[in-house]
Amino acid sequence: MRSIRILALSALVTLLASCSSGGGGGGNPVPGFLTLTYSTNGATDGALLFKVSGGPIDSVVGGAMVQSGSYVINSTFTRIVTAGNLTNGIVARVHVPDLSNSAGYIATIEQLSDRNTYAQLSFATGHGITITHP
Repeated sequence: MRSIRILALSALVTLLASCSSGGGGGGNPVPGFLTLTYSTNGATDGALLFKVSGGPIDSVVGGAMVQSGSYVINSTFTRIVTAGNLTNGIVARVHVPDLSNSAGYIATIEQLSDRNTYAQLSFATGHGITITHP
């Protein structure tokens, strides 16, 4: 009977040790990039202003289709402006201090303009930004 208790205790210690190693969150944050993917049904999207909120952001890198970009990092959100021939695809990547908190980040489109006329476009339907991480 005693050997069964010792075996059960060993299994419990092993299980707890595997749960606490390198998974991020808590005391072991794992920094990395979140990918911001733009989806559109428009054919002439040229400039996009959007906001990412939900946690701290260390830096921003523009996606391959972005010809020009700018960002402002605040304590509660980051505002990003991108310009180019915007189509479906990666519009930016943001570096965050802990990937385990990625579900708390939200991207909200604030303005969209036409690349030919510079007129503001409606983005109520058919446009969005999703946030993922590898």
